[in-house]
Amino acid sequence: MLKLLLILFSFHSIAGIWDAKNSWDLNWEKKYQNWVQNEFQQDIFSNPESKYYGIRTDCADAIYAARAIFSMENSLPFQFKNTTGGSPKFFTNQYSAYDKLSSKEQRLISFINFFGDFFSTYSLAFNDTLPVKPNMLSPGDIFVAPTHQNDNGLQYRHSHIIKDISTRRYFHLVSSTVPSEVRTLKLIKGLPKALIKKTQGWGFKRFIWPEDHKQSITQINLAKKNLSFPKERGFSFDQSGFIFNKNYMNIFLDHMYKGRVFEKEELESFIDRKIFNICQLLTSRKSEIDKSIERINSKRSTYLDKLQCLKKEHYGSYSTPSRDAAIYEEVKTLYSHWEQTNEAEKSQFSQRAYNTLIKALKYYDYNHNPGRSSIDAFDIHVESFSFIQGDEYTDAVCELNISEKPYYISDFINRYTHDIIQRNENGKKVKARNLSDNPNDSLLARWGLSSKRRTCPNYDEVLEFLE
Repeated sequence: MLKLLLILFSFHSIAGIWDAKNSWDLNWEKKYQNWVQNEFQQDIFSNPESKYYGIRTDCADAIYAARAIFSMENSLPFQFKNTTGGSPKFFTNQYSAYDKLSSKEQRLISFINFFGDFFSTYSLAFNDTLPVKPNMLSPGDIFVAPTHQNDNGLQYRHSHIIKDISTRRYFHLVSSTVPSEVRTLKLIKGLPKALIKKTQGWGFKRFIWPEDHKQSITQINLAKKNLSFPKERGFSFDQSGFIFNKNYMNIFLDHMYKGRVFEKEELESFIDRKIFNICQLLTSRKSEIDKSIERINSKRSTYLDKLQCLKKEHYGSYSTPSRDAAIYEEVKTLYSHWEQTNEAEKSQFSQRAYNTLIKALKYYDYNHNPGRSSIDAFDIHVESFSFIQGDEYTDAVCELNISEKPYYISDFINRYTHDIIQRNENGKKVKARNLSDNPNDSLLARWGLSSKRRTCPNYDEVLEFLE
C-alpha cells in the first residue's frame, strides 16, 4: 500500500511516458481501427521480439494496452479515470513515475503493468467508453458484458476487442483472461456471450477521447443521457432498446448489417471456424493449467496455504469450469449443426474438411450416442477415423502435447463427458468429471488422464470472475 501511495503522488513535471503532439480526431480514430485490424497481433505481449513484450494482461488490460500503444506510437494523448476516487482524477501519458527508464516503450510497459489493477471490465464499460451505433461498429471497438453466472448468482464478466468483422455475421474477437500475466492473446471467430439483465452501459462500446472526460461519462452510460457528440463519432443509445432481450446479439447483428454486404456462411467455413475456436480454447486452457502447476510446484506461501493448496484469491485464476464448458459448447454446436445440415449441402463438403470434422469428433459422436455398435454418424467406415501422421489433414486438427503425449479435441470431449467417483475433502464419495477443473489437481488429472484427486477446497461456487 505504501508503494502504491508513493507512486500515485509522485506527479512532478518531467517527461512522462510520452509527449502527445497530436490530438484525437475522426482521422486518427480511423487509423486506430485499421491498426487493430491489420497490425495488432496476438503475440504482441508474449513474443520476446516485440517492443511490448512483458506487458501483463487480463481481458480489460489488453484492451487498454492496445489503445495506449497506438496512442504512444502516434504521439496521441492517453487518459483513463482514477477508479480509487482519489487524486489525481485521471492518469495520463504524462505520468512521470517512470522517467528514469530510457525508452518510451519500457516506460509504457511499466505504466500498464502497474495500473493493471485499476483497469477492469467495469471501468472499461462505464468510465472510458460509450455505446456505439450498431451500423457504425468497426474493428477497434469492444464488447464488454456479463457473460453468465454460477449457481449462486455471481457473475462472470469478459471483454473482447473486435479485430475484424466478417461478411458472414460473426466477429474476430481478441481477448486475454485472468489472472493478469504475460500471455498470447486468444482469437475467437464468432459472437461474444452476453447475460445483460439489469444495468445499461454494457455491450458494444467505443473509446472516448481524453477531452470527452469533461463530461461525466459514467453518468451518461448509466442514465442514458443524451449524447452531445457529432454523429460521425458513432455513439448511440440504440442498443438500449433491446439490450435486455434474450435475442440481443441477433437483434444487434440485424441492425449492424443494414446497408452492409453479408452472406450466408457455408458449411465448410462453419466447420473450419468452430474447430479453430476449439483449438484456441484448448490452447488457452493448457496455458493456464501449466501456470497453475508452476504455482503449486513453487511451494511459495504467496500462492499456497498450509496444506499446499492454492489460496482462495488465486484459485479462481486457474480454475477452469467456465473454460471447459465453453469448449464443450463449441463442440456441441459443431455437432448439432452437422446433424441439422441437409444431405445436399453435405454432399458438397470437401474431403479435407470432411476428414477434419471426422477426426475432431472421433470419440465425441460415440459418447454422445452411447450404445452404438459402431461409429457411423457420418456414414463412413471406422478406419476413416485413424490418425495418419503426415497426411494433409492432420495439421488442421488441434494437437496438444500433454506430458509428452499427443492429446486431441476428441480426448478432451471423451473425458469431459465421463464421470468418476472420488472422495471430497470430507472423505465423502462424490461423482466428478473424469477431467478435473480444480487447479490443485495434477497435470494428468486436469486432462482426465488420472483419476487421482487432491483433497483441496473447491471455491468455484463462491467466486465472481471478472476476466
